[in-house]
Amino acid sequence: MIITSLFFTHFIPTLAYAYDFAVMPVRSKEQTQQAYAPLMKYLSKASGQPIKLKPYTNFVNYWQDMRDGKFEFALDAAHFVDYRTKQLEHHTLVKIKDQVSFSLVTTEDGAVLEPSELVGKRVACLPPPSRGSLQLDSFFKSPLRQPVKFEVRSYEEALDMMKKGKVNAAMIPTPMLNAYPDLMVVESTDLWPHMGLTASKGIPTKVKSSVAKALMSISRDKQGSEALVTLGFSGFQPADQTIYDGYSKALSSYGHYGL
Repeated sequence: MIITSLFFTHFIPTLAYAYDFAVMPVRSKEQTQQAYAPLMKYLSKASGQPIKLKPYTNFVNYWQDMRDGKFEFALDAAHFVDYRTKQLEHHTLVKIKDQVSFSLVTTEDGAVLEPSELVGKRVACLPPPSRGSLQLDSFFKSPLRQPVKFEVRSYEEALDMMKKGKVNAAMIPTPMLNAYPDLMVVESTDLWPHMGLTASKGIPTKVKSSVAKALMSISRDKQGSEALVTLGFSGFQPADQTIYDGYSKALSSYGHYGL
């Protein structure tokens, strides 16, 4: 019996380690899981390395885990990419193609021509330190003349609140205007590099390379192309830290966040 037990123990397979893939909480947890499921499936297959999504429900937990060094792979905005590479020694692997800005928008009957008209009014945005919240502040220079931020869990919720008249304006990624052509743009931010993917310094170079290669060739794979469509991404391209250098300065206005 002892010999039999040892024989079978010897052939117990070793499960491959699955790396976490963190993404910003710009959707509900359920929506995030649904949106990113095709990408995780493609990435695990194409890279040969199990990758599992690490969704979050809010920016408080997201930012805390980031600062505590709990991210392995993370795909998010330029100010977070720059922060991790400088403060946590993450390596920048690839980025989503193109650049992206944010826009302060109202409905057609909102009759708002400039940000100053929204002082004291409700503006929907994701919580800090999301880019939308940080850059909304740049439209209002005086600390005594500010809008009232109405925090939401997603950009879609922000637009829904505005449609229902619960807020006067919303801060959203400019590309969303393609799906909502009736919105009126009050003002837009400067263009930033699109979201980047970083990897913690503890991940083996071979694993980082396989993940980066899989993402850069994603458009040539049917399953990968479908994942891009689901997420609304145009594709990935090579990137390094120099592309994101300096964007973490946007976090400086939120000193209580630990910069």
